[in-house]
Amino acid sequence: MEKSSFYAVIPATVRYDKEIIPNAKLLYGEITALADKKGYCWAKNKYFADLYEVEETTISLWISQLKNKGYIFVEIDQKKGNERKIYIGNISKKKLNTSSGKAEDPLREIQKTSSGNPEDPDKAKSALKKVPSITESNTVNICGESAAPSLPDSLKAEPNPPEITPPPPFNNKEYLEMIADKDPNDYVRLIAVYCLERKSEFPTKKAVSDFIKRNVKVAKQLIEYPEKKFLDTIWEIDHSEFFKDGNWGLETVLKRIVK
Repeated sequence: MEKSSFYAVIPATVRYDKEIIPNAKLLYGEITALADKKGYCWAKNKYFADLYEVEETTISLWISQLKNKGYIFVEIDQKKGNERKIYIGNISKKKLNTSSGKAEDPLREIQKTSSGNPEDPDKAKSALKKVPSITESNTVNICGESAAPSLPDSLKAEPNPPEITPPPPFNNKEYLEMIADKDPNDYVRLIAVYCLERKSEFPTKKAVSDFIKRNVKVAKQLIEYPEKKFLDTIWEIDHSEFFKDGNWGLETVLKRIVK
């Protein structure tokens, strides 16, 4: 698949969301570019993985983050061989309130007379008297509509509203350490150890859970090997020139150990 030539759109709601990683935001922009042609994005994870030079599991993580936040939603078309369609979510935007009524423009009366003569001086003077002055107590906007009166004191916001303490930020390292130490499943503990060794960063607990689910199959094979061999292999790959870009995962570890 060729690279998209459409513009990518990343709204502020996505750009400034601290709960998704920066690369997921770039992926969102790529999806909007591809969706511009058909109304949805049809690209597979392999296309994005090749485009950003990462593993397909990494793309799955980014898509899960965007989907969980409602920025995209995914549909599987069974009639077309389970083809995946990614649609852009309905990101809410603040809309300006507008009045349904039409304001009369007093200046228009200058050009109107009962005889149809726009140059009638008496009619013009009469119309000009109807134009409100900007020095009047009720200010007038450019549309000729009176500005809304100020709110009564009973409806005004308190000068010093009570402070709301935000919840503590998600501690990625502590959560992974807890899983590595206390989870009853050895293959889950192995995945947590792998993440700690690689210093993987996850924005939420759900992101950790999704990563574990995607790697269960490989982890169940890796637990058959000694822990030292597992950790040594991670270290070797991490310090290898071939994998210096960091584009590797648990499957790479398994292949190295089996060799």
